[in-house]
Amino acid sequence: MLRFCAGRLYSVPMASFSDTKKFRQALLVWYKKNRRRLPWQDGVGHLSKKERDYRVFISEIMLQQTRLDQALPYYERWTRSVPSFEALAKAPMQKLLKLWEGLGYYARVRHLKKAAQLIVRKHRGEIPPDYAKIRALPGVGNYTAAALASFIHRQPYLAVDGNVFRVLSRILARPFRFSRQLDRKRLSEAASRLLDPSQPGEFNRALMRLGVLVCLPKNPKCSLCPVRFFCRAYKRGDVSKYPLPRRKLRPPHFQIAAGIVWKEGKILIAQRKPNGLLGGLWEFPGGKWKKGETLAEACRREVKEETGIRVKVGPLAQRIRHSYSHFSITLSIFQCQYQNGTPRPLGCQKIKWVRPKELVKYPFPRANQKIVPLLAAGKLLP
Repeated sequence: MLRFCAGRLYSVPMASFSDTKKFRQALLVWYKKNRRRLPWQDGVGHLSKKERDYRVFISEIMLQQTRLDQALPYYERWTRSVPSFEALAKAPMQKLLKLWEGLGYYARVRHLKKAAQLIVRKHRGEIPPDYAKIRALPGVGNYTAAALASFIHRQPYLAVDGNVFRVLSRILARPFRFSRQLDRKRLSEAASRLLDPSQPGEFNRALMRLGVLVCLPKNPKCSLCPVRFFCRAYKRGDVSKYPLPRRKLRPPHFQIAAGIVWKEGKILIAQRKPNGLLGGLWEFPGGKWKKGETLAEACRREVKEETGIRVKVGPLAQRIRHSYSHFSITLSIFQCQYQNGTPRPLGCQKIKWVRPKELVKYPFPRANQKIVPLLAAGKLLP
C-alpha cells in the first residue's frame, strides 16, 4: 500500500489480520480493567438515549482544550442547570457564560448554543447519525465529529486527539507532528485498519486511556503496555523519537491597564463584544499599554476610549499575571473615580453601573475573577 509523505512515496506495511485482532483484544481487555468511571458514561441508565447523547456531546465540547479533572465540576453544574438540547437552545447567553466562567475558550459556549438550536430545529433534538452532519455543527471539528459518531452511533471513525496521536505514532513508528493537520490525516489513514469496527467507541476510549496512563509523553511505561508486542517504536528501542515534538514559540506578553471606576458607591463594568476573545464576558474597562505612557496614563486613556468618560486614576489595586493559550498578560488594575462625561459603549457591547455585591452575578474572565470576590466582600474600597 502506498502513501505520499514529505514529497516521496513510501510503503505502509499493514499488519496481518490475526495480529490486528490480537491488538484489538489486548487493548480492550486492558481497558475494561483500567477505564475511568465518568458521569456521561456511568450511572446514566435511567436516562433516555437522547439525554445520554446530550451529556456525551457536552462532555466532548468541554474537553476541547481542557483537562478532564478541570472540566468535571463544570459538567456537573452545567447538566444540572441545562439538562437538554432544548433547554440549551433557549437559555440566555449570560446564564451560559456564567456557568462556563473560568473554564476558558468561551467561543465554545456560543458554538454550543448555536449547535443546540440547529439540533432542535433540524434534527428533532438528537445528534444526527451522519458524520458530515455532525461535522457541520458549530464548534465541531474532525476529532469531535469522529468521537461523537463512534461514541453515540457506533460508527467506525478513529478519533485522534493528542494522546491518541502519540500512541499511534509510536505503534506505527511514524515521524509525524501533531500540530500539522496533514500529519494527523496521514496517521489516521495509516492506523485506520487497527480500529475495531464492532465497538469503535470503546476502542477510541481505550486508546485515549492508554495515552493517559501508559504511553506518556515522557518516560512512557512500556513494560505495562498491553500492546507493546505490536509497537514498532518499542521493538526498535526508540519510543522517545515519536511523535515529533511540537515547535515551541515564545508567546507574546502584553501589559494591560484597567480601572475600577467608582461613582456613588457603584462600579462601572463593560461587556465585551459578542465575537472574539472572551466575547460576551464583563470586565473592568481598560486595554493595552502603549509605549511612552505610564500604566496609570494607559488606564485613563483606555477607560475614555472604551466608555467615553474621564476618570481620576488613583492607587494600584492589584497586579495580576495570567496566561492564555497563545499569549500572556500582566493586568494592572487601578482604583479610579468618575470625573465627567456620559458613559456609553464605544469599545464594548454594553456598560453598567453595579454595586460591588452584584459583581458575582456577572461572568468575568479569569484574570478579573481574582479581584471580583475582594470587591464583593468590601475588602477593596476606593
